[in-house]
Amino acid sequence: MPKEIEEQILNFIKEYPTYGPERTEAELKSVGISVGHTGIYNILKKRGLNTAKARLEWVRKLSLRDSHTR
Repeated sequence: MPKEIEEQILNFIKEYPTYGPERTEAELKSVGISVGHTGIYNILKKRGLNTAKARLEWVRKLSLRDSHTR
């Protein structure tokens, strides 16, 4: 998968961490990004973000990190 698409998926997940791969696929498709839910799942799995709980924790840690760098 192209790095740009992977980054777009992760940026979307930062905004909507509770969305699963199917919902993410539908939302991205509506803005012209065509990637299947299996590809999305594989990216999330590779990064340990394949559960909503893991994604929420990831976003929380990103928020904490960003607040410390300001």
